[in-house]
Formats: sequence, C-alpha cells, structure tokens
Amino acid sequence: MSSSLCVVIPTYQAGCLIGRCLDSVERHLPDVEIIVVDNASTDDTVPRVEQHGVRLIRNGSNLGFGTACNRGVDAATAEHIVLLNQDVVLESSLADAQRILDSVTWVGAVGGTMTDSAGQTRPNAYRYPRLDNVVWRRRSHDRRAMHALTNGEPLISVDYFEFSLAVLRRADYLRMGGFDERYFMYGEERDLMYRLARAGLRAVLSPLVRYVHDGGYSDARRQLVIDGQLRFVADHGNRRQRIVYPRLLALKSAVRTRQVHRTVSADRSVS
Repeated sequence: MSSSLCVVIPTYQAGCLIGRCLDSVERHLPDVEIIVVDNASTDDTVPRVEQHGVRLIRNGSNLGFGTACNRGVDAATAEHIVLLNQDVVLESSLADAQRILDSVTWVGAVGGTMTDSAGQTRPNAYRYPRLDNVVWRRRSHDRRAMHALTNGEPLISVDYFEFSLAVLRRADYLRMGGFDERYFMYGEERDLMYRLARAGLRAVLSPLVRYVHDGGYSDARRQLVIDGQLRFVADHGNRRQRIVYPRLLALKSAVRTRQVHRTVSADRSVS
C-alpha cells in the first residue's frame, strides 16, 4: 500500500527538527517517495536532508508553506500525498488513511490524532470562522470531533483540521488548484478544505493515524493567523460576515494588546 504514497515536507530553518521527522517517516513508511521542499534555509537544514538521500527541491527564497507544498505535489507521482510539517514525528503508518481514501468516495482529506511530546492529545479539529467564535476562541474548536477521536470512532467528519499532517488524493489536490498561494502561512488548509467540501469532499479524522506535534506560534506570527482569517472570510463569508468579522477581530486584538500592556506595567511596578 505504501508504494502509492508520497510524503511532501516543506522546510525552513529546520536543522534541529528535520532529522527526527525524516527518521520517523522512514521508520513507519518504508519505501515511500519523500520530497522535501526547502524555502531557502540558511542553517544546516539542507545537508541534514541530503544525509537521508531523499528528493530535495530548493526554492530561491522563502515562498511560504502553501507554495512549497504545491511545488512538492507537482513533482510527486504517487496516487496519495502526505503533507507533513517539518517538526512532526510519526507514530503510526498511514495505512488507515489510505484505506479511507480508497474506499470512501466522499472523503477528500484525512488527518489523525495529534499529541504533544508528553503524550497529551492536542485539539486539531476546527469549525469555520463565524461571528461567535472570533470572540470566544474555544468555540472554534470542534469538541464533538475531539471527543469522538478520543473514543476511537473510526471516521470523524469535521469542517477542517490542522494540516500538520494530512493525507489526500493527489488528483483531488490538483483539481482544486492546490493551496491558494496568497496565504503565506496559516489558514491555507482551512481554505483548501472549504473548497474540497464545496466539491463534495469532506475532511475526516482517523484515530489510527497518530503523530506528535508540539506546534504553537509566536506573537510575531499572530498577524499571519489574523490575515488568514480575514482572507478566508473575504473570500467565502456572506455579506454580514465580511462587514462584521474584521471589526470584531480588530476589537479583540485591541483588547488583547491592552491586557498585555497592563500585565507588563504591573510586573514593572512590582519589580
């Protein structure tokens, strides 16, 4: 089954991460096609990748996650593709994901159970942006899906999931035009899965697909997350959402900034 699989891994400054990632892929997915697409890393990412003897595509600049994925998928030949973050460690084969794609025609993307390094399950299923979940972030998490995943339900349909790991049919990915390259990072998976859903192909999670991803993002990248949310609503939201959502997001950001300033001021007064 694995011979019909290609793993695409975009990298940027991943010297301390990519070795573990590739080791886990080679351990759980022997004899698969592996394509690493490097976004002009200046550390030792490239020599570490070359040690593994996998196919390497080198971009001349940092083109972002989505564009790197598109280039990798274009170069792939396998029927199924795996999009994998550079800091992911596989803990299972992807046989169940391939089985689902081979047997369930309405599925377009398969994710799995994501844990942190301590073994704790991390939420990776989400609902599309709405006016309520921009204010209450927890409402963006699909708790029903995460409960079902914990209980081992075999096929859990969701709006979208985090693409730290995703398995898709290459033909579907190309038919959708791949990732929208206007997204540099964060939000491109939501847009792609929305377009897949419009074409009748749902995103699902399998409890038999397991991987470690600590993830998270810094304040410096928070604006990229916000930009991705705004772009999605502008492209796919209704008129009311396009008007109100940016205002709510700006208000939430202003409140958060004020809270941070108050915390810093309080800390300084104590010290």
